[in-house]
Amino acid sequence: MKLFSRLCALLATTVAVSSCGTQSAPDTKAVEDTSKAVKIVAVFDVKPEYIHKFVSMAGEMVKASQAELGNISYTLNSCAEDPMTYTFIEIWRDLDAIEEHNASEHFTRLVPQLGAMCNSSDVKHYTEVKY
Repeated sequence: MKLFSRLCALLATTVAVSSCGTQSAPDTKAVEDTSKAVKIVAVFDVKPEYIHKFVSMAGEMVKASQAELGNISYTLNSCAEDPMTYTFIEIWRDLDAIEEHNASEHFTRLVPQLGAMCNSSDVKHYTEVKY
C-alpha cells in the first residue's frame, strides 16, 4: 500500500510539472472516444552495461511513438526500487492503433535492439474496467 501511495504521489507530481511552463501548440491528437483505449505496460530488466544506451534508444522510441496518430500517451519510466528496471507505459486509441505502431519503422528497428540489452521483458495489455 505504501508503494501505491508513493506511485500516486509521483504521478500527481509528474502531471503538475508537465502542466507548468510555456503554452504549447494545441493537441492535434485529440481523442473523442477512449472507450476502446488499450494500455500497454512493458517492463524491461536492463543489463547494467547497457543502461545508458537503452535509455538513449528508448528516448528515440518514445518520441517517434508519441507522434503516431493513434497514440494517446507513451512514456518511459524507471523503477524507484530497482535501477535496472525500466517500464514503457503506453495508451493507444484502440487495437488497430497498436497494430499500426507494431508495424512502424521505429518499432521494428528499435524493439529488437532494446530487447537484446535486457535480461528479460514482460509486456501486458490492459483495458479499463467499467463499473
